[in-house]
Amino acid sequence: MKTIYGSLPFYDSLSKTDKARTNANIPIHCSKEQLPPFLVQVGTDVATVTSIKLVNCTGGETDLLTYFSSFPAVAQATASALGYYIQHISTALTANLPLGSHYVKITKPDTTYYSDWIHVSNMATPMAHFCKIEFSNTNNLGDINYGDGYSQVVWLEAVLNNPSHETINTGEEKDGIFIPEKIVTKYTYSIIAYVTRAIYRCLIRLPQHDSITITDELGNTYTPDAGNVTIETDWVYYDVCKLTIKFNDGENSQFSWTL
Repeated sequence: MKTIYGSLPFYDSLSKTDKARTNANIPIHCSKEQLPPFLVQVGTDVATVTSIKLVNCTGGETDLLTYFSSFPAVAQATASALGYYIQHISTALTANLPLGSHYVKITKPDTTYYSDWIHVSNMATPMAHFCKIEFSNTNNLGDINYGDGYSQVVWLEAVLNNPSHETINTGEEKDGIFIPEKIVTKYTYSIIAYVTRAIYRCLIRLPQHDSITITDELGNTYTPDAGNVTIETDWVYYDVCKLTIKFNDGENSQFSWTL
């Protein structure tokens, strides 16, 4: 199988997860009310999914069958070249997930898939020390099939960080004096979070999406214009990336003055 690095990646072996490969201690965060959406590319094998279970640190299993209002099934992507996917659209579950650390195990008749480790938390609004990013795109983006209402959701253990600004002056200079015709002030928000390789690979493609909603720790929402999100990274450890996301809030963060 090919791993799709979305908001919850899956592998054909537990040994390929971030925790097993790099001993990463940062999990993928999620709310008890909402499992991260996921895509599992399964080639041309369209056999039905037989079970989806949540497995905790001691091997205890929770059957997720009754948690889904619509059980994830294998379906062909809108663009046939992308093949077939097991797709979970991030809708509210019928019951709260058990808190703590787990991975998701999906079983088909001849294959089992394993997710990266997730940590289920109580994220009532306001979300205390978490920010939430929801994003999608009008068209498929590489190996990510955005058909059938699919969008991604990532929770970051972070709060809104220090803002910055940029001033753009348009005009002309006469006799050493600048005469402005238009002045634009851009206000930029930022979030700084520490993430593993899987979420790093997911979020470096965030600027390529045309629909993004960011919710901060107080429940305030921001909708950056397409092309107005930037990602900066710094690998502080072998398995930990310091990720800085900078973004605007559409017309709410750009102010113009014209002579």
